Amino acid sequence: MSMFEKVCILGSLGAVGLFSVYSIFAPSKNKLKKEEIQQKRQKLVNDDNMRVLYSTMTFFYLQGFEQEKLQSFHNLYDILQISKPKLVALQLSEKEYEEKYQAIINHPQYPELMRKVDFYLQTKSEEIKNMQELDLKHLEKLYIFDYCKKNKCQVLFCDKSPSELRAMYQAKLQLSKLHLEENKDIPSQLKELYSEDLKKFDSQAIKKQKQSIQDIEKEIKKEIYEDFRYNFFVDKVISELQPKTSLIPSNPYKTLVGLVEPEDLEGITKLWKNKFKTTYGHEILEDEEALNRRMQKQNQQPSNLQAQA
Repeated sequence: MSMFEKVCILGSLGAVGLFSVYSIFAPSKNKLKKEEIQQKRQKLVNDDNMRVLYSTMTFFYLQGFEQEKLQSFHNLYDILQISKPKLVALQLSEKEYEEKYQAIINHPQYPELMRKVDFYLQTKSEEIKNMQELDLKHLEKLYIFDYCKKNKCQVLFCDKSPSELRAMYQAKLQLSKLHLEENKDIPSQLKELYSEDLKKFDSQAIKKQKQSIQDIEKEIKKEIYEDFRYNFFVDKVISELQPKTSLIPSNPYKTLVGLVEPEDLEGITKLWKNKFKTTYGHEILEDEEALNRRMQKQNQQPSNLQAQA
């Protein structure tokens, strides 16, 4: 028996009585009143790590998830309760899912463990931070997988794995160095790594001969780890919104949830607005007060730096 199995069993036994009592007296989490939904949504709108993006076609809750902060878990719980999404987009590759999560999800103790997590989130308990079975690093994704299995929503894997991104970065960097050295003989293996997905982000007008290696590395990191990843995330979600051939017509209006790294939140938000308008001709809107507040904060940042100088 593995350590994971032993800890799961001990944790489950200790919580069974508590779950049983709570399940009898707890209010149904599926019966939120209209006022409660509005209050929770407004609280989410006012959070700096949340973007509530809506149009006549979609309602998209995009969260910059901070794994070390309990408030991010509480926000995620509220998002799922008020939105009932049909699609949940994760910054996770299928390869990472298979390597890091699939074995845990297939474990017989996994459903009981998620019941425990659900209990802690519903009661706003800080005990979730003390769980011995799993650390907070992967917990939000495990919770999403369980939620979508129970509620029949689709999980979208909207990222490349770290190894794939590193390979793309190294291929682009080596090609740039070859151009810098004016070497036209590109090895065949390097050509294979330089995929079609990456070529569209190649800046044709840049004269790399005048750039230092450090500048090139910085530029390529941005192209791979920001531009490419943001586009991959947004394109994957938009492709899932495309009408599918079916005998039964589907509802074009979709409620979506997305979890991204906090530093990627603003870039993905801007790209989502631009690509959605280009694809569907619909404007993506946000709460004006929240948008103005963020703009004021951004405008204050340079002045703070000048004050420190």
